[in-house]
Amino acid sequence: MSLHGEDDVMVGGGSGGVRCAAPGRRQGLMRIALIATLGLLAPLAAAQGMKPYDSPYYSVLTDVPPERAQEAVLRVTKMFEEYQRRTSGFAGRVTRKMVFELHSDYDRYLRHTEAPGTAGLYTGDRLYAAYRADTPIDTWHAVQHEGFHQFVDFAMGRNAIPIWANEGLAEYFGESIWSGDLFFSGAVPPRRLERVQKLIRENGFRSAVAMLNLSHAQWNAEMNVVNYDQAWSMVHFLAHGDGGKYADEFGRFLTQLRGAANWQPVWRANFGTDVEAFDKRWREYWLALKPDATVDVYTSATVATMTSFYGRAFASKQRFEDWGELLETAKRSELKVRAEDWLPPGLLKQALVDVNERGTWELVGSAARKKLVCTLDDGRRIEGEFQIRDERVKSVEVNIRPAKKQKKP
Repeated sequence: MSLHGEDDVMVGGGSGGVRCAAPGRRQGLMRIALIATLGLLAPLAAAQGMKPYDSPYYSVLTDVPPERAQEAVLRVTKMFEEYQRRTSGFAGRVTRKMVFELHSDYDRYLRHTEAPGTAGLYTGDRLYAAYRADTPIDTWHAVQHEGFHQFVDFAMGRNAIPIWANEGLAEYFGESIWSGDLFFSGAVPPRRLERVQKLIRENGFRSAVAMLNLSHAQWNAEMNVVNYDQAWSMVHFLAHGDGGKYADEFGRFLTQLRGAANWQPVWRANFGTDVEAFDKRWREYWLALKPDATVDVYTSATVATMTSFYGRAFASKQRFEDWGELLETAKRSELKVRAEDWLPPGLLKQALVDVNERGTWELVGSAARKKLVCTLDDGRRIEGEFQIRDERVKSVEVNIRPAKKQKKP
């Protein structure tokens, strides 16, 4: 469940927040049986004032304006593909479409969820969200968090993974950044990093053993933002800590566990017997992180967004000599985008803000289709390229290149 309040998990650098309920609460809120096909959903949706939209993985019901609905469909499609990509080592296949309801009217959302103060909720059968025009980032964080709970239920089964891993992964994906054609996971918002470091220094977290032993019932009874921060930080460490050395073991741990009540033998088989050593290394990792620790993730997302719009302009026969020309055209909202390859204009608007905050930008290459490159202060180059098929952007790829070695004088 995604809630808002002064003690909630901060989203990015803003003042909103997210907190999420465990599966027990979601099961208690179950009300509507899953209807698998869009054809069966349509009459019910019309009766509720909702319009059905289709995606490869979801049946979307919403009463938001068409452009916002189109954005929602694009977002959840790419969101699902990111879940699938990042969990391929342990999650199964989702074989039927999931249902997502996006409400523009908050009172109607509450009538379905009975969860005041929330931005989103997975009830055990479908995903709900309320679009808040004043804080859209909170809406999409909630959708990405709650959407993961829905995905893991469909891909692995109810309660297939421990509560700390389920909620930690949900927060991990909640912090992901959508660029239009891609999702970027692994971001560490500076304000959240500050809070995690403060909790570690003040011994505000449980021991790793205590967190690993935390039950669904305990999680539900506490609904403590500190638990979300700890679960998220443990998952992030297992995915990225020490150069990603634990990522494969983490995947095997979740695969082998699959709902088993006793995690200890599975943990020992993958991480060894010394949980206290893991606890120490996890804390050291977070205390060593700098506020710009994931500047490459944030910048990659900005490069990807600009590349997505550049690619669409290229497919529409627009050509640019250099970065300055591309940038000024984008600022004037004059980049061409075919209707069938549409992206939300708000994505470009945010990317243009982010462009000013990091790196040096250029278009590189002699051909008409150039590579978009952002060089970070440490010399790393983040490069964006696109592929075109049938006058549409087929794919966008972003690569991080190491800093060039300085020639000795």
